[in-house]
Amino acid sequence: MSASPIPFRRWLILSAFAGLSTIGAMAVVGWGMPGIAMVGPRTAVRISALAPQVEVTLLLVVGLPVWAGLLRAERSPAWRQAVAATWRGRRLRVWGAAAAQLKFVGTLILAGGCVWVLASLAGLGPSLGEIARVRLVLLAFAVFGIGLGMWARAVWPGAAAVGACMLVLVTMATTPLAVAPVIALAGTWKTLIQACMLLNPWIVTAGISRLDILRMQWLYALSPLGAVEASYPSLGLAVAVYGGAGVALLLLAVRALRVHVRS
Repeated sequence: MSASPIPFRRWLILSAFAGLSTIGAMAVVGWGMPGIAMVGPRTAVRISALAPQVEVTLLLVVGLPVWAGLLRAERSPAWRQAVAATWRGRRLRVWGAAAAQLKFVGTLILAGGCVWVLASLAGLGPSLGEIARVRLVLLAFAVFGIGLGMWARAVWPGAAAVGACMLVLVTMATTPLAVAPVIALAGTWKTLIQACMLLNPWIVTAGISRLDILRMQWLYALSPLGAVEASYPSLGLAVAVYGGAGVALLLLAVRALRVHVRS
């Protein structure tokens, strides 16, 4: 019974950390950059549009190295033999770690959402529906990131897993730029344009938070996506794709543990 207060204390610390991080992101985009002209001079508009971009960046840039280290005990041959002996052992190891991380990240996202609700009531944030939509897509990104990190670590022990995850993240971030030569050769194929937009978490989040990021001056000058008539990915599609990809990667991580033992 004496250990029962510890989880609550940890939850309280995580919630405070997430809340302060969200407040910090809001302060930076709302008041820390008063001369910013990307989304207008109003503080509330800048916070609503740009703070979710900061949240996505923190979630993936900070989270992926952590998630890529969840199976660090894989270096031990004895551990691998014991875990890979049965499908149940591999499944419990991967899914147990993933569930714990998802609970951890979910707490952070929920605590950040509480700060957003307070900001909305104070006239500095978006509507409650928009807050819920952004929280949902952040959770889908977390499922994808956890799956990617654990799969990479199951395939590449050591620092190579972190490198692989960051390479995937950089590739996703640069899709608006990398698609230029493809469009020049294949033309403005609508399916290709939609896929490129869907593969970029920042573009997906921008569409949900009503930020027309593709037509901002700096991105419009570098990417042809801003000149193409295409709608931003819907929330349902983004959640299905990123959540489904995360689950698939976790299944591949379970299989990768077995393959590495046999090889």
